[in-house]
Amino acid sequence: MNADNIANLLLQPIDTLGFYLGRYGITNAVNRHNLIALAVTEKEHWTGELEILEMRARIRKRKLTLASHKLEKEISTWINRNAPKPVANRFNKLLSSLHAA
Repeated sequence: MNADNIANLLLQPIDTLGFYLGRYGITNAVNRHNLIALAVTEKEHWTGELEILEMRARIRKRKLTLASHKLEKEISTWINRNAPKPVANRFNKLLSSLHAA
């Protein structure tokens, strides 16, 4: 059984429902074409929403990365200026080992 046969099997009750509703004059808007269009539209809508959320997450991650680099640089500068030489050397060694990992 291929995909077209499965789709027709699943959509046949919808066609039947639309036929009976149209027969009683209720509506003719319930058919497979309208439902497929609605499903595709909703799928595209949620795909767009997901892309927006992913973009916001990437932007926030980038901002946090930049802020952490800036803070690390400021701390390193402060320690190199104000700490005794052995402490500053140890701190720089620790930072270089962290960056290597």
